[in-house]
Amino acid sequence: MHKKNTKSNNGSYISDWINKKFKYLAVTPVVLLLVFLSVYPLAKLFIMSFTEVTFEQGQQVSSWLGLGNYLAAIKDNLFSLSFYHTLFYVIISVGLEATLGFTLVLVVNNISKGKTFYQTVFLLPFLIPPVVNGTMWGLMYNNQFGLINLIIEQFGLNPQRWLSQPKAAMMAIIVVSIWQWTGYSFLLMLAGLQAIPKTVLDAAQVDGATGCNLVFRVIIPIMKPTIIVMLMFRIIYAFKGFDLFYVLTGGGPGHSTEIINIYIQRVFMTHQRFGYGSALSVISIIMIGIVAIGFRRGLNTEGGRRQ
Repeated sequence: MHKKNTKSNNGSYISDWINKKFKYLAVTPVVLLLVFLSVYPLAKLFIMSFTEVTFEQGQQVSSWLGLGNYLAAIKDNLFSLSFYHTLFYVIISVGLEATLGFTLVLVVNNISKGKTFYQTVFLLPFLIPPVVNGTMWGLMYNNQFGLINLIIEQFGLNPQRWLSQPKAAMMAIIVVSIWQWTGYSFLLMLAGLQAIPKTVLDAAQVDGATGCNLVFRVIIPIMKPTIIVMLMFRIIYAFKGFDLFYVLTGGGPGHSTEIINIYIQRVFMTHQRFGYGSALSVISIIMIGIVAIGFRRGLNTEGGRRQ
């Protein structure tokens, strides 16, 4: 009898141990895959950023430079210029996308009929792959047969070389970005607006909040966490931008639309400076991390206030 109880207790102990450890065992394969696909390459990239990589007789040869690549990045005028272009692109495009997306949300939310149709239309550009968007808009911007020039000619205006002029090229890409990503801002902010209880809005209107007062004093403060999340993800995506610039201008004319990722690609592929390109990549990752941490702290602060 005693032996049976012992076996029963052992079986119960093993069962409890498995139940407690199962959640860790279940995620172990995913964690190992994440380490293999993400952490290991990032670690290799970080180590390579302190070296100069060359190839001799088909073999990779690395020589230790310490902080040499990072010091070179500080003195690199083209890298500074690409950072300025990236910052300009992020601020203008994300700011206009968020403003336009929020405006569309307020308009669509007050429409009684056809709301689903408008939501679908606004989301379509976001669903199209960026390379397809870039190719399509590249044809529309063509100075000889592009649709945009054909339209402005009907108003008696001269056709423009949209992608061949430094200032016009950057603004042309920003227009494409706004067209593509406004649907993303629209989708997240629509979900945030619809999550506001109707009783809250009704009570605010009874208290006399209407029009702009309702929007700025009630709707936006309540939606602030949603807006912060939307801005955080969109700014991160914008900092990682590459495809639109690569397809439309390749960073030209000259260096006028060369953002950080285009410049890093040029350093890697054209100049084959793998160590220096790794250092620039690490700097870019750190910039994105700072943005994410800043918005995360803002979101935590906002959550603490709401509590």
